[in-house]
Amino acid sequence: MVKSILQRPIKRFEMSGWFFILFIAALRDIDAFEVQAPQPRVVAVYNQPAVLGCVFPPSLDLGSPLEEGLVVTWQRVEDLRVVHSFYYGTDQLARQSGEYHNRTGLFHSQLSRGNASLRLESVGPGDQGRYLCSVNNMKGTGKAEVQLKYAESSSRNYDDCPRDRSTLLMSFIPAGGLFIFLIFLYFRHKRTWKATSKSENMTEITVRKRTCDKNTSPLEAGTSNCESDVSPPSPVHEV
Repeated sequence: MVKSILQRPIKRFEMSGWFFILFIAALRDIDAFEVQAPQPRVVAVYNQPAVLGCVFPPSLDLGSPLEEGLVVTWQRVEDLRVVHSFYYGTDQLARQSGEYHNRTGLFHSQLSRGNASLRLESVGPGDQGRYLCSVNNMKGTGKAEVQLKYAESSSRNYDDCPRDRSTLLMSFIPAGGLFIFLIFLYFRHKRTWKATSKSENMTEITVRKRTCDKNTSPLEAGTSNCESDVSPPSPVHEV
């Protein structure tokens, strides 16, 4: 009887001890739940996709099915616009702000591994700002902030330089070819003109000589001045 009475406080103490241990473990799990942004600042390129990173400690083992209680919400910090929302195991696009329609997506295959990163398509100037990633599951709730910077001038100029050089090169090649072709035509035409002029001079001399020979008798040939009327051909300088 006495022994049983003494065992009751011991059992109560053991039960309270286990309860205390479980309570401490639960507090440690709550404290251990932390949502983080691996890259707090992301630089976006014009009209290209950008990934806003967000990770959290998963409540299930790796490879386990996705828990139904997982809630992931991406919002703009400035005005709390909903960029993307996920709960009940699917995307909730009805709550999404209109400017992000068909432009956002989560990596669904990696949600069970603690990856709640957001992919944003076709980034423009209006997308620059601060984004808030909120995650809620069986382990707890947490938030992380990511800043998206828009760098149109540097990124676009850097990407367009090779295309500009190629365009200039392709425009210079036809122009250079046309210039060389025009020079070729010029010298060819000049040489043809000189050859034609030389041929005309020789023809004129021959005609004059024949006319003198026909109109002059043998006795007058010595005193004829027809030869003086025939001028020698002008020298032609070859190019």
